[in-house]
Amino acid sequence: MIHYLAITMLAALLMTSPCLAAGLEDISAYGYGGYFSWQEYNDAGSRVARETGPVFGAGAAARVDLLQKSLILHGKAELFGTVVDYEGRTQGSNDPAENNRPVGSDTRYFGGKIEGDLGWRVSFDGGSLEPFFGIGYRTWLRDIDSSTSTTEAGTRFPVGGATEYWDTIYTRYGLKGEVSIGNETALFLEAGAKYPLYTRNEAQDTSAGDVTLEPRSDWSAFAELGILHKVFRPAIFYEGFRFRRSPVEERGIFQMWQPKSDSDIVGISFAYSFH
Repeated sequence: MIHYLAITMLAALLMTSPCLAAGLEDISAYGYGGYFSWQEYNDAGSRVARETGPVFGAGAAARVDLLQKSLILHGKAELFGTVVDYEGRTQGSNDPAENNRPVGSDTRYFGGKIEGDLGWRVSFDGGSLEPFFGIGYRTWLRDIDSSTSTTEAGTRFPVGGATEYWDTIYTRYGLKGEVSIGNETALFLEAGAKYPLYTRNEAQDTSAGDVTLEPRSDWSAFAELGILHKVFRPAIFYEGFRFRRSPVEERGIFQMWQPKSDSDIVGISFAYSFH
């Protein structure tokens, strides 16, 4: 609950502050739908878990001119959620017959993010380019339902679920561009890379109790391509996150770690500008 309250408060702050700025260039609301994928890998590089399905989100964004239409601040706040299919394998059982068996279930995701970018816009006839640097915070619940599996002999047995609370703070580096293609119509592109500064996974009710894991950082990419026509802004986008294996947490006889994990979203968004 603390995670979601923090997101709500930060989103409200993000929306209020730009409105007080004299250099507000644009404020918009958007929604999106896309395809989500989460995958985990063991140390040998083999995939041990996969989650896939639709994802939906909504948010608001603002653009502020801080200095002579050159130094530009971009802000964004967003909420998202989904229920996706889980495919994995059992682990941690005292019965060898119940280990490494295929299991299917559902996973619920709910979370949000805020991002702020600072860029230097270079305008030219018919368009602009803007290299930028930014920082973001993303938090989400990953809740895997309990299920059942079967041994090789065909005996069915229960498989417990998992509840995880994730947080990551990351930097963003990239380039924004815009080119006029007609009357009140422009083509825009944003692309770049991001790198987590810190990531935490609070895994609850595991075999060893509640455990906090800290996956190591890795580079990932993001991109958005769309058309701006008057107050409408349809686009296609991609967003990825990459996390390397976390250090091992020792809890009595248990050893806990977060495996190498990849997250990908490909989707379509639609924004409406109010200014």
